[in-house]
Amino acid sequence: LLNMAGVGRGALFSPRRAPLGSAPAASSVWVPTVVVANNAPLVDQETDDFMRNLKTLWSQCKKCQALFNMLQTQFSRVDQPFEKALVMVRQSPDYNPSKQMSLALTVMEQFSLWTKNFGPNVFESLNPKLKHEAFQVASRQRNWNLSVLIVDVYQLVEDKELLLPHINNMLKLHMYKESCEWVLLLNLQDRFGIMEFLLPLLLLDKWNVVDSFLKKCPKHNLKLIKFLDDMIGRGNTGQEMASIATELNVPDVKHSAFTKFSQYKTLVKMVKKLRAIHNVSDDETPNCAIRHGISSINFLVYRRYSEASISKEAFREMVLDNNKNRNSEVIQHLISKLCDLGDPKE
Repeated sequence: LLNMAGVGRGALFSPRRAPLGSAPAASSVWVPTVVVANNAPLVDQETDDFMRNLKTLWSQCKKCQALFNMLQTQFSRVDQPFEKALVMVRQSPDYNPSKQMSLALTVMEQFSLWTKNFGPNVFESLNPKLKHEAFQVASRQRNWNLSVLIVDVYQLVEDKELLLPHINNMLKLHMYKESCEWVLLLNLQDRFGIMEFLLPLLLLDKWNVVDSFLKKCPKHNLKLIKFLDDMIGRGNTGQEMASIATELNVPDVKHSAFTKFSQYKTLVKMVKKLRAIHNVSDDETPNCAIRHGISSINFLVYRRYSEASISKEAFREMVLDNNKNRNSEVIQHLISKLCDLGDPKE
């Protein structure tokens, strides 16, 4: 095992550890081998033996120079390093548990360093088959650092269109959060609107995921704002969102979600939060402004005529200040309220 790592016994048990990311200098130029599709198993006996030794070393010293040397040597000696690196990640015992400090992540960190040591020609062996496989390895675990690293090492963004079917499959499986995150990571946001995962995420009360996405996608932010504002203008918002949930086949939507969307006050607050992300003007949400104006009128009327907590002069001043745009619908609502209260002169 120590011979495979290329170090003496003293290096393995030395209390000093090399810093993460250190790697031996390359002594020769690596020439990529063209990957030829065949029916050979992904995990051959040699790789299986290597992984057994690697796991043993990991259990003894985790991120140590001996383990780094062992990985760097293996990457240099195999014919298909990009494929073998993915196999090593999958075969790591902590691949599925997705721990932050894991052998799976360490393998990919060292492979990333190895590719940089050998220069750009090393990437000539990358092909669509490998990129599909890399996406599968990255997306079937939950260590986001590992996912980001695989996307970088295997240059997935450069061929992001190849991976659209994978995103669509996620959506079919109702993996809205994962789809949202991967669309951002692969820079595929222009290929999606607000219906595929943003509205389902709102229905499922995943505001943080939506917020993170919209902060990086101002166009989607504006589209969602306008959609919600138009829905406010049409009325029956709760019923409309229920229809959308049915149409999009969004599972496990709680009844409270439809109740929330049926409340104009809650919707107006949501639109305000969305507007604040990219400082969207009030002019983009006329229906929201009307609902806010009507709500404010109701509050002022209550204070003036039910609580008697504000004077006539203060009431008039606040009403004028609330409806600076002189919106006809808000004015009509005020007139109707005053007539109902028996004060048509006011």
